[in-house]
Amino acid sequence: MSTRLIVCGDYIEIYTTRISNKKKPPQIGLSLSQDKELYSKKLSHQSYHRAKNNVKRILLTNLSGKKNTDIFFTLTYAQTMLDYSQAQKDFNRFRSRARKHGFDFPYIVISENQIERGIKEGNNGTIHHHGVFFGTGKIDIKKLSSIWNHGFIFLEYIKFDKPPIALALYMTKYLTKQRDNQKHTKYYRTSYNLKRPIEYKSNNLYIEDINIPFKVLYKSEYVPFYSEPVKYRLCSGFGGIPPKLKRLLSLTIDKSQGLAPLSFG
Repeated sequence: MSTRLIVCGDYIEIYTTRISNKKKPPQIGLSLSQDKELYSKKLSHQSYHRAKNNVKRILLTNLSGKKNTDIFFTLTYAQTMLDYSQAQKDFNRFRSRARKHGFDFPYIVISENQIERGIKEGNNGTIHHHGVFFGTGKIDIKKLSSIWNHGFIFLEYIKFDKPPIALALYMTKYLTKQRDNQKHTKYYRTSYNLKRPIEYKSNNLYIEDINIPFKVLYKSEYVPFYSEPVKYRLCSGFGGIPPKLKRLLSLTIDKSQGLAPLSFG
């Protein structure tokens, strides 16, 4: 049994599957151009879903869950902006100016097109940025707002009247909206000083045998192409890895039984 654990702050994702020796069958009857197109679509699909998972995990790892600590932001353009490369440069300049004024916080940002505005203007929609500044504490929001000079800026402390997973899933919707418009650029960007989820992999760790009362928030099962079924569970309520599981992981690492901690992202 192959087990994969991804620890994201108070949340743990668990993937379990049987180890398989199946090999992917060759594609038959496809021309070279058809094969390239199929491969390109598959890579795009994988990249998009990997980005969604990464955004969700980074948010779960870094959101504090406390009031007046993390800030949700939206940066818009007054003039039409369709160039993603230029929009990224504008955001980088905003971050540089913010640092000079003492606003140097970890962040994650997702850029997307304003579809409704695009319909009115007859284009893909002007780009705008959504994101979160983590661990800001009480700051001068008016002063920070004055640093963005391209259009409207919206800044609001996250109230956490809902659990962090709700905000994480909400943020991934922005990726869905910009999937078809954003080509050859990153789906999201982060600062270097973010906390990262930790991933553990093992071929001999059986979660069902640990007897830890996991609080399962969501579970599903899916079958990857030409592979064994994968069971997925999203668990919560620990404030990190449960002590019992932490001890087990340490013992397994010391005995070199195939479990290794891997930094994620």
